[in-house]
Amino acid sequence: MFCINNKFGEFDYSIFPEFNNVKNIFILKFKIQIKMKKILILLFPISIFAFQACNEDKVNQVQKNGSIETSIQVDHLNDSLDVLISTNKVWAHNLLVKTTIHCDTIPGLGITNEEAENDEGETKNVSLKKDYELYITVK
Repeated sequence: MFCINNKFGEFDYSIFPEFNNVKNIFILKFKIQIKMKKILILLFPISIFAFQACNEDKVNQVQKNGSIETSIQVDHLNDSLDVLISTNKVWAHNLLVKTTIHCDTIPGLGITNEEAENDEGETKNVSLKKDYELYITVK
């Protein structure tokens, strides 16, 4: 007669040598799961700090001791033309030293049809002027 459970309540693999590999695979899988949990526990605080670092570049107020504040907007003039307006404010010693506004006409991107929804949930097709995507390079 043989014992299926040892004194710790675990399966006794010594009786069935063919199950020895199963035991090793199970132990290896269990060890990997423990290591993965440890890695996840370590990565969680790092990910929180990483997301906080993404918000470091957001500015609530301009430093007026020595900075240049730039604003760019595109207004639709008509069906075929848009107006690009660039505004630069130069700040030094907490004073607005200079403001420059540069306006230029650029070709419009045309009209696109979109499905819009009102407050009551009704949808309808509307024609909208296409907007430019703005990319800014700071050197």
